[in-house]
Amino acid sequence: MRKCIDLESQPGFQQIYSPELQQAIDRGLAGHSGTGVVDWGYTPPGGTKPVKPVNPPKNVNPPTAVDKLPDYKNGNHYKVKNAVKLGSDDYFDYLFNMHGTPEMRAIINMFPPIPIVQENRGFFRNWEGEYGAVHTRKGSGHDIGTLFHEYGHALDHMMGIKSGLNDSLSTTLGYSTLVMPQFIEDGVDMGLVFDDSAYWEYIEANGIDTTFGGNTKFKIAKGSDRQHAEEKMKPGDHWRVMDYLLGKVKVDLKNANNAKNPDPVKVKRAEEMKARIEKLHDLHIKRIKIAKDIVTQLEDAINPGMDSELYYQIWSVHDIIDGLSGGEIFDYAESTGESVLDAGHPPGYFSMRKQDDREGPRNYSVEGAQRSTRVEIFAQFYQFYSYQDKSMYKIMAKLMPKSAKQFEKIMKDSYNIKV
Repeated sequence: MRKCIDLESQPGFQQIYSPELQQAIDRGLAGHSGTGVVDWGYTPPGGTKPVKPVNPPKNVNPPTAVDKLPDYKNGNHYKVKNAVKLGSDDYFDYLFNMHGTPEMRAIINMFPPIPIVQENRGFFRNWEGEYGAVHTRKGSGHDIGTLFHEYGHALDHMMGIKSGLNDSLSTTLGYSTLVMPQFIEDGVDMGLVFDDSAYWEYIEANGIDTTFGGNTKFKIAKGSDRQHAEEKMKPGDHWRVMDYLLGKVKVDLKNANNAKNPDPVKVKRAEEMKARIEKLHDLHIKRIKIAKDIVTQLEDAINPGMDSELYYQIWSVHDIIDGLSGGEIFDYAESTGESVLDAGHPPGYFSMRKQDDREGPRNYSVEGAQRSTRVEIFAQFYQFYSYQDKSMYKIMAKLMPKSAKQFEKIMKDSYNIKV
């Protein structure tokens, strides 16, 4: 395992630090392409499958491919209002023209066309061409959702460039920053986002030295801040530590009280930390129940049957839920074996934790992890907003009303961006 050098504490580093560059180096040195050949590419948020099924849907097996594509070559779809013609495969124009709204197509037509490349998965690469390139599926059971999602990333990037947000914030896919505060506010209201500072404060003050499963050693050095603590964690470790802390704070309080000459200050601190950790543990458990309830309500409301596109929409909401949790719902499932969500991004996508036992973290700062969350939720909202059938968008507007209101506002404001 390559040992990371702590550059972030060095003078002047924050002015030159580039998560894209750091991750490109990490992946390049690891031969990220899987061929063993050094790969200096960087896959930004949206660069992996937008929604990856994790657990098979209950009692159903929706088709993953279509038997026959619609007749898109006759060109009739170009007769709709605000028809798009992007210069790539006409099939993708067909999906926009026949399944998207005129308002969505009007926004697309405002900006230079983004190249669309056929792939067996979906991702967006902001470094390809002048404004990036969309890679998406053709012939799968969820071509529409994948295309709309990935083009949402493309517009996030394009609008960020044209509005000046990318430059002013030194970021990519910057338009979504205008709705990130509302994503978090709604996440708090839903019970999916909460203060977990007690967890990280305890680790920094005391460190962790224990075993998981009886023989798996796990250690985090005392004095480790959140980033250095998370980079030690593989999938499932966040919740394993949460369970460990629940017992450890009880022992700490007992030891403080049983000292030969109990120090009132230390006893009080131990009592306070115990109360905070217990409250945090309860919030985690409550969040799992909330997530399960949302999942059940979604399937009851949408009733997807064997429709792969409808399942894809449901899975996209699962991804929003996990993103708001910072990837901690899937981490809980990894640790406990308890199924909560059926789909989402891979481990470490929304956090600074390891992606698996072999790879290091994807993100090296809280800001990087939050960036992944905002660009994915933005793309999911754009996806729902673009469908002619607004059923899922209406559900999301009820679940996340502040986000929906702000998202609609910035979509309307995009008409005023000088191109």
